[in-house]
Amino acid sequence: MHIYKDHGNQEKYFENLKLAMRAAVGNMELWEEYKSNFSKEDWPAAREEIFGVIKKTDYRASSWYAEEDRYDLVMDIVESCEDTDLIKAYEKKLKKLYPERCLFVLSAKADRVAHDGNKRSDYRKLAGLLRWIQRYPGGDEVAEERVEKYRQAYPRRKAMLEELMEF
Repeated sequence: MHIYKDHGNQEKYFENLKLAMRAAVGNMELWEEYKSNFSKEDWPAAREEIFGVIKKTDYRASSWYAEEDRYDLVMDIVESCEDTDLIKAYEKKLKKLYPERCLFVLSAKADRVAHDGNKRSDYRKLAGLLRWIQRYPGGDEVAEERVEKYRQAYPRRKAMLEELMEF
């Protein structure tokens, strides 16, 4: 790729750089290299061209989106993948911009853990998710509703009920 740049073949250089970016979505080194080739005025259009070819569910692009303050796209990935790890990684911004959407994803994850859980460690994870939910605006009520729902739905899961006693 750099051989084209060194020999002044910008067209081939950009072609290979774009291919590399598609293969290594989320690679910040490639992102910075690509960005350095554009003026401040031309960058938004070039950025959107790249964003346009990335699948909307490709979690690897979240670092690029965050770098460009496109937290709307990060949140779209979080919702499509129900990825609580991405919420954790970008929580400061996401919680401020999209608290209801984050709360919905966390609640869905808690429901899935409650449904699929079959051992105490799963129920501890569930309790942790509920504590996390409580840190959001309106989260106390959501957590209470979830706990009551789980108590009604799973009355024979003694370990779950024990882990949820704090709520």
